[in-house]
Amino acid sequence: MGVVSKELHQLLFWLVFDLGENINSQLRLKRKDFTRQINPTNGDPEYRINYRKEILKRSRTPRSEITNFPKTVELLDIVLPTIDNDKYINFLAINRHTPKAKIQEFESKRLTQKLDSTIHKLTLTEHRLKNVESELNFLKKNLKTVMAIVERNPGLDDVENAISYKESQNTPSYIFSP
Repeated sequence: MGVVSKELHQLLFWLVFDLGENINSQLRLKRKDFTRQINPTNGDPEYRINYRKEILKRSRTPRSEITNFPKTVELLDIVLPTIDNDKYINFLAINRHTPKAKIQEFESKRLTQKLDSTIHKLTLTEHRLKNVESELNFLKKNLKTVMAIVERNPGLDDVENAISYKESQNTPSYIFSP
């Protein structure tokens, strides 16, 4: 949508994208069909667009929709003052903020789950590192013992003693392999 240069055209594209109504209905909207309001859930500005029966296709029901994206609100704030002054329509809306709240709640839950997953992975990694550290300390201790035996008398008997010591400690064989 960044290719469209005129703000009025950008607004038209954003309205179609944001609200999903066909382009013909969007082109027939008048200034009086737009009402600026504040979202009671998060305090952000938004517009309520009234799709009157005469601008919709025959099979569509007249209704009002609220904008979902801040860019749509921004463009409406720029373009609406330049359009002829018609009267605004005031009407009581059915609670149409619930879908926005549900989207925000879903996004919040998704991020919480991702955070929980990351924390769980970090905890597992920390546990594994502690296990590797303790195993490494165990192997260092046993290697020092074996090296002390070999340094005292590097004869074949001491090597056999070191191998039997290794087997009694159940240490990995790669430590003592030639």
